[in-house]
Amino acid sequence: QTSFYNIYNRPRENSFVVSSAVPLYDRNRNIIGALAIDRDITEIVRLSELLSKTQSNLLKLEEEYSKISSSGGVYFSNIISNNAAFIEVINLCKNISKTPLNVLLRGESGTGKELFAKAIHYESGRKGKFIPINCSAIPKELFESEIFGYEAGAFTGAKTEGKKGKFEEAEGGTLFLDEIADMPLELQPKLLRVLEEGEVTRIGGNKPKKIDVRIISATNKDIRQLIEENKFRKDLYYRLDAFQVNIPPLRERKGDIVLLANRFLQEFCMEQRINIVEIPDEIMDIFTEYKWEGNVRELRNVVQRCVIISMQKGKNKIEKEYLPSYLQNIEVDEIDRIVKLKELSVEEHGLEEYLKKIEKRIILKT
Repeated sequence: QTSFYNIYNRPRENSFVVSSAVPLYDRNRNIIGALAIDRDITEIVRLSELLSKTQSNLLKLEEEYSKISSSGGVYFSNIISNNAAFIEVINLCKNISKTPLNVLLRGESGTGKELFAKAIHYESGRKGKFIPINCSAIPKELFESEIFGYEAGAFTGAKTEGKKGKFEEAEGGTLFLDEIADMPLELQPKLLRVLEEGEVTRIGGNKPKKIDVRIISATNKDIRQLIEENKFRKDLYYRLDAFQVNIPPLRERKGDIVLLANRFLQEFCMEQRINIVEIPDEIMDIFTEYKWEGNVRELRNVVQRCVIISMQKGKNKIEKEYLPSYLQNIEVDEIDRIVKLKELSVEEHGLEEYLKKIEKRIILKT
């Protein structure tokens, strides 16, 4: 005489149902039968089990990824090169990662200074966070509160609970000061004091807090020249420049252009879920001839643009017209192309013809 609702049942192996049953009465409240409904939930249970297994596997993958990330392997493996000088820079950064030295990265815009900074941080094994701050992007008026933090009610508009500064956020980790040469001159003594004393005091506060933060700074400017012009403090420079790493521009490692272009090509094709688009030799010749003032960042943007246009046009290779106009006008020396691609060899064409081609190349260059 009792009703049952949504009772889980397994009538046979690999079969699952939910049952509900209610008694049926006549007008005199005598039981004359019952009504039962069984709903097959086998597929739902299987999907639930599959989801549970997937979540478990995902957690395991996240744990493994965390282990790899914490060792820096992910980031240093993202810095690829065939250039001996650049590989030496990579190995140098790996070697200094585990030291407490502050590092100054010098290189043109787009050479990958932040990528190097992240790789150094994760290779170091420091438990704290990697906190980047762009010294040229923050207004002068807000810079001090951003980097040092402030106490509650320190100024009009301040949060009632106060705010941590970047130094406190980076506790036990790394603070990356990008475009350090653009730090306001009046704030440089305060940064110097933090570096010297290992303590930071919030705006409006009077209790200094001990910090354990490694500083990695980066610039594309000549800080020594700025020191001569009284635009940068010499004592701060020597605090930041405990170890300097010079990252060469892309035009000085042209052998990496093809390597990086193909890497970016695969990456974007996977992101867009399209077939691998081909970069013809003609386009690679233009890439190699161009000076790449924007370095790796510019190359990445150009390849991404070409992949998107190829996808929109339904093509499986990059055409010259997909390039930005300033690249379409690049003239490639045919002799350079032949020698560079090793299409001309002594064995195939003979020494005399080979020497004529080389002589022509030298004359044209001169």
